[in-house]
This record gives sequence, C-alpha cells and structure tokens, in this order.
Amino acid sequence: MVTALSSNGRPGRRPGVVMTGIAIGLVVAVLGTACGKSEPSTPQDAAPQTSDGPPQPGGKLTVAIAGEADGYLPHVNRWTSSTLFQARTIFDPLAAFDEDGNSLPYLAESFTPNADYTKWRITARPGVTFHNGEKLDGEALLLHFTKMRESLVTGSVFRMVTDVSVTDPLSVTLTMSVPWTHFPVVLASQTGFVAAPAQVNAHDSVHAIGTGPFKLKSWNPGTPFVATKYDGYWRKDANGNSLPYLDEVEFHPVPDPQTRNSGLQAGTYDMIQTESSDQVRELTELAKTDPNGAVRVLADASEGAEAHVMFNNQTGPFTDRNLRLAAAVAIDRQALVDKLFHGQYVVANGPFTKDSPWGEAADYPAYDPQEARRLIEAWSAQHGGAKPAVKLTVLGSSDFLRLAQEIVNQWKEVGFQADVVSVAESAGTVMLVTGGFEAVLFNFYDRPDPDALYHYWISASIAEPNAIGLNFARYRSDVVDEALNAGRQSADDAERVKHYKRVWDDFAENVPVIWLYHLQWVIGYRSNLRGVGDLHFPAGPNQDRKVEPVTWGNLFVTGVWKRR
Repeated sequence: MVTALSSNGRPGRRPGVVMTGIAIGLVVAVLGTACGKSEPSTPQDAAPQTSDGPPQPGGKLTVAIAGEADGYLPHVNRWTSSTLFQARTIFDPLAAFDEDGNSLPYLAESFTPNADYTKWRITARPGVTFHNGEKLDGEALLLHFTKMRESLVTGSVFRMVTDVSVTDPLSVTLTMSVPWTHFPVVLASQTGFVAAPAQVNAHDSVHAIGTGPFKLKSWNPGTPFVATKYDGYWRKDANGNSLPYLDEVEFHPVPDPQTRNSGLQAGTYDMIQTESSDQVRELTELAKTDPNGAVRVLADASEGAEAHVMFNNQTGPFTDRNLRLAAAVAIDRQALVDKLFHGQYVVANGPFTKDSPWGEAADYPAYDPQEARRLIEAWSAQHGGAKPAVKLTVLGSSDFLRLAQEIVNQWKEVGFQADVVSVAESAGTVMLVTGGFEAVLFNFYDRPDPDALYHYWISASIAEPNAIGLNFARYRSDVVDEALNAGRQSADDAERVKHYKRVWDDFAENVPVIWLYHLQWVIGYRSNLRGVGDLHFPAGPNQDRKVEPVTWGNLFVTGVWKRR
C-alpha cells in the first residue's frame, strides 16, 4: 500500500475504500474497521457541539448557492455543486467520504465484495423509510441501480455492472464484468443518492422524495428550494435526540458571488458557498481579524476541484492536437493566478496536487509563446493562411468571466481569433454532456480517488456528437483506457499510482484539457450556527469517524443548529 498521504498533500490521508479481511477466502465487508480498529462500545451518531450546551432544536436555515438546479431525479438530472448541496437535505447517499478520503457506508449499512471483487453486496440499514412511507429495502435498491444503469446520464458509470439482483430483503448484489476493487467510491456522489420508488417510477424531477433529514416543501425552477424537517428521519445524535435539529432549510440560487457574500454579512443568508477568489479572501480575512464577529468560514480541505480549459476533442477546431498544444503553451498560468487571484492558487499540472498520493504529470507543457506562434503559423499554412477562430465558453461567474477574457487575450497575442461566450450554470451542464462547445472554462475533478473519475475519461463514455456522454472532453486514448482499467482492477495502491501516472502523462502529451490551477471552495456562515462541518458517520463501526466536512463546496446540514 502507498504511504498514507492526504489528497491535498497533508500526511495521513489515504484515499480509497476502507476494508477488513475476514479469514479464508478474503470475504471482505467494507465497514471501515481498518487495521484491526475495534468498535466503540457505546453507540454514537452525529456528534453535537457541547461548548454552548445541548443543541437547540428549531429554526430556519437560509442558504445562498451558486446556481439553479435542473431537477432532483438522480439518474436523470445533471447535478452541480449547488444541486448536491440541496440534495444532501432531501436524500442520503449510500456512501460518504471521511476526512481521510475513504468511501464508507452512510445510507448503506455495508459494502461486501467477493474474493476477486467481481461481486459487491450492498446492504441497506434496517428501518429506514422514504418521506412517503415507502421502505428502503432490496427492491428499492434494485430499482435504483437498474435506473442508474439504463440512464443516458449515469449509465456509463455502471458500464461494468452486468447484473443486479436482490439478495435478501435489505440487500442487492451487483455483478461486474471485471474486478472493481474500489467500487464504493462512485456511491459517494450523485449516483449514490437514492430516490423513493414512487418518484423514480413517476419520472418526477420536481417533487423529490428521499430518506434525508428534510422533506421537500416547495420548488420550481426560478423559485427558492424549501424543505422542512422529516420527523421520521432515521438518524439520531450521540444523546439519542432525533435529527435534524432545524425545522426548515431554504436555498436561494444567487449566481453573483459578491451578492452572496454581502447577503451573508448583512444577515440575509445564514450560509453561503463560494469559490470566488475575492470572496474567499475577504471572508477568510474577516473571520481572522474579527474572530468574535458575525461571520465564520469553513474551508474545503478535500482534494478540491481544478480550474481548466476543456477542449471538445471530437468536433471543431480543437480536434487538432497541435492547436490544443498551441492554446496550452500560449497561457502563462502563473501570471494569471498572480494577476487575477493575488497568487492565491497553486498552478495545476493534472487533476491532483503534486503532493497527493496520485501525483501529477512529469512534464506538463510550459508557457512558451514562441512555440505557440510557430504551431499556429504551421496550422495557418495548412488552411490557406487563415487564423484559427475559436470560442471559449464560460459558466458565467465573475471570476471565470475575468479569467476567460485573460485567456482569450493571451490566445490572441499568439495568433488565435478568439471570443468568450457566457452561459448560465444550468444551461452549461446540458452543453457539457452533449459536447456543445469548442472549449469551455470549467472546474471539476474533485474526487479523492481517480477511480471515481473513470467514467469521465474512459473512451466508452464518449457519445455521438450532440448526444449525452460523460466523457465531456470526448477524448479517446488507448493508453488512458488501458491505465484506467488497470487502476480499477488492482487492489494494490502502489500499482494503482503507476497506472494513473500514465494517464496524467498522456494528458500532458496530448492536451485534451489545459490544467490551470487547484481551486478551493469555502462555506461562509453566521456565527450563531453550530455543528457546521461536524457530522459523524451513522451508528456502527464507523461512528467515531467524521464525514468529510466540505466536498466540492457543499456539505450536510443534518447536524447544524442555531444558537438563540
């Protein structure tokens, strides 16, 4: 196994799936009791904050998020960081990441593979009901995975699953075409959120029904998302009190980060999410200089997302590898970070930091405007003297609009004819999955384990032009395919690191994307809130472990309460 390191370079973090071996035959139950760790003798669930006395039930939480959702049916809609924030109130994921990047059972009670990882048994927690009274059982799990496999949006995630069958009243078994050693990592994201059979069968993206701590009260596109406490919720805190503590949560899509920040400081919002450099810096400085003030900040310490320019490698001008390379070496990435973000971010050479267990490319293309001009002159000579005309699409945040304009300016300096096209976040998700762009400025790839990103890079996820596919860049590479498959099938982390290194080096050589810098989200919140980012796993073998406080700019509000 690789040395324990954090995905963001901190010692002690080892991404993956925590498993315990049980005697002969390597029958493994993924329950999180790694290295012979004993189970606590006292049941413990969410750990309440005690410095202000016991949690006070009641109250309403108002949250400003970055964008609007297009719906809440997990196998149909395209979820962003904002959507996931809302989804964590209505639904529970089968798995969640802990602070070390391990994917552990959350709504599921256990994940159990066979000896060669070609079968995984998923068992639901007993006694859990959906908001409409339906039971979470083997049949509900069967429907969930069946729809996930059939979906145009999520089907490529489960391409290696050849069969799903009910094992017992609370369990299903998934059969794989090849070994899949870290399968639970894909159950900590959108594909792990389980909707009620009634919602699934009605194909209803508006009226969400889950097992989560809150049940939907009202939502339609363009209106606030309002959810109220679900009295039948299955989780309790360490003292046996029912969760959640809050009576109501209300989400407001506020695309402008400055408006979100101003609303937080004015008390209009109790909590916001932001990745804007200016707002991150302002909120962090405010909390530091006035520790007893009205605003607190929780930084995302997970692997985090990467800002990058993603090319359409299937159609349009950037099917030409040399044109992609010209665009890459034309950008002075460090200068962009220094000019726009006061040097706040670290330049990225891949989807993971250089100090993470997974590393980065050994030789990523460096800034070289002379080489960019030479490549463009060669391209022009092959196209009758024309200049390459390209469009850079941006999901319209103020930070990214500024960044896009700077990138386009640098492209123009070396001979591109380039323009910026801005789209709303909800429209942008459709554009991404259908390949409706030439180049897009985007942030993503926040997972702590590369296998959780497999379906975004494997060639099998490439769709026909204008059809839905999860390989957004539509980049095809035999080298990448072979390395991703080998990394998925190996249980040896040291070997997996070698396989993924081949992926990063291929990305550097063929430039399907231009890595820009490693982003950081923060959660800003009012100082009267307690329990923010302080949620433990449900009662059981992992109850002493904390859920990763912030993941891709969103978190659970299950244990949040207001001091009054």
